[in-house]
Amino acid sequence: MGEAMELIDANGKLLPVLKILTDYPRDDLAHDEVHQSLVTACVKRDVWPVNIDVGAIPALDTITAGFKTAQLVFNSQLGYGHIFHTNCAPRKNIVSVQSKGEKIVLAMTRTGVVLLAVNSGYTLAPFYDAVHAGEMTFYQTSVPDSGSQFRSRDYFPDAMADLTVHMSKKLRELGKDKIQKLLAAHNFHEILDGLEYLGEPMSLSSFPHLPEGAVYYVDSFGNIKLNLKHHKLVQMHPPGTQLIVCLGNTVSDAIV
Repeated sequence: MGEAMELIDANGKLLPVLKILTDYPRDDLAHDEVHQSLVTACVKRDVWPVNIDVGAIPALDTITAGFKTAQLVFNSQLGYGHIFHTNCAPRKNIVSVQSKGEKIVLAMTRTGVVLLAVNSGYTLAPFYDAVHAGEMTFYQTSVPDSGSQFRSRDYFPDAMADLTVHMSKKLRELGKDKIQKLLAAHNFHEILDGLEYLGEPMSLSSFPHLPEGAVYYVDSFGNIKLNLKHHKLVQMHPPGTQLIVCLGNTVSDAIV
């Protein structure tokens, strides 16, 4: 990851790009309500993003949610001002009529990309290595986690818009060069300091770790994405080795 700062114009103004990943289908009313709520939250705060987009995740699939988020976050070439929000919340911890769900957490990468995510299931698993290497830091937040069955419409857009306002303010206060130096030093807290709902850094033990060889994602062509690097696979099994692969109830032969 380089030090991309593509969303800052010649006058030093931030031109944010906002991306939501949620497990509402694109043709679902909920998808449109979430998008409209985010646009409204931005307009009310005088935030005019370059782009707002809502992407889809399979329903309640936190493994795919984590994979898609990490793939987009780590491959962003926009850097500071590129803000993601991932909401895939099975709410297995509902305990009352308050509809209490999993907490929202916040993270920043060393390129300045920021992520707001519901900390559910395996959503944070793909970030395990980066967090343990110190390349990004996750923080707890005080974004409301109860009181609405439709948190992604009623609470999360405001949190995303407030984050955008904060990052614009920090850019004006610190300047582009200072922001770059802080990111290079992994001094994320100085950039995020002052964000109203920012909490304490998360401990390293908070991050789930999928077993090596687990399936992260199956694309529309049937290609299977594993959390196993190719170089590691060929160390375990030389090219040409015939393997028996089991995926769910399906067993097939495969050649490395």
